[in-house]
Amino acid sequence: MSKYAVRVVSVVGTTVHGTCDGKTWEAAPFHWGGKTLMKVSDELRSQFGQGEKVVIGQAAKDALRRAETALPPAPEGKRGPRSTAVAAPGDSRVAELEARLAELEAFLAANLVMDEAAE
Repeated sequence: MSKYAVRVVSVVGTTVHGTCDGKTWEAAPFHWGGKTLMKVSDELRSQFGQGEKVVIGQAAKDALRRAETALPPAPEGKRGPRSTAVAAPGDSRVAELEARLAELEAFLAANLVMDEAAE
């Protein structure tokens, strides 16, 4: 239940028209990163507070779903998908790191034995 009286009047293509507390609005899709959201038109945006704009966007998106109108897909990111590089077992860096780890483990084991003997 919203504290704003948002009402959808019509859906034309992917543009949704309605009222919020007696003020008319028009919302159309826009892309925010990998998401497609609904945004109040530029000419009417200054009439509404942030909370009203959020509720209008949600109502507009719900209206499109009920009208079985698909939102346009978000464009692919400019940087592409993130990839996590996994070092191959034969990689020289892996062998070097394993050798250093073995040295550190031996050092810690020797120092722990010496600390226990001193007590």
